[in-house]
Amino acid sequence: MDLLILANAKKMGLSFDELALFRVRDFLEFTDIYFGELQKQGEQAREAAQEDIDKLLM
Repeated sequence: MDLLILANAKKMGLSFDELALFRVRDFLEFTDIYFGELQKQGEQAREAAQEDIDKLLM
């Protein structure tokens, strides 16, 4: 759970200092709002292709 929170915070562009200002409950609510807005803007999640995995591991 801890790593998931840290990974999501980094995806949202938050620093660890900014993350420390949130309670877990507030951060989860903020995450729902943030990623909900991205989906409204048409940025749909897609399955990773082999090319995406290769880029990640390089």
